[in-house]
Amino acid sequence: MTNAAPEKGPYVPIGDRINQDVWHDNFVPKYSDLASARPKLVVIIGVWMIFGFTPIFATLVLVDRWRAPDSLSQILFESVFCLAAILISVAILYTQTRRFFTARSGIDPEDDDNTDEEFVSPN
Repeated sequence: MTNAAPEKGPYVPIGDRINQDVWHDNFVPKYSDLASARPKLVVIIGVWMIFGFTPIFATLVLVDRWRAPDSLSQILFESVFCLAAILISVAILYTQTRRFFTARSGIDPEDDDNTDEEFVSPN
């Protein structure tokens, strides 16, 4: 006598079951309240405090390493790392600051109907 549980349906491979779970409608909410919340001033100040010093510090490290080089591979690795840190932090600062000011002005940046009539091309 076997103690195997009876199968309730046809066998579904584990890969298909994982994909079903990931793509299930209830796995990720379609619209989050956090994503649609109006940004607060304390949040934008915090973002600037966290990411505002990164480009400055990374630039100082980059200049210091190029003034007193140790080895070419180390300089290239640190340069790529510093440039990536600068790029990512500036992108975060730009997007969050833009989101803050567009929310304060009441303009939805995702809406295509926000065109100004005076700037529309005459063509």
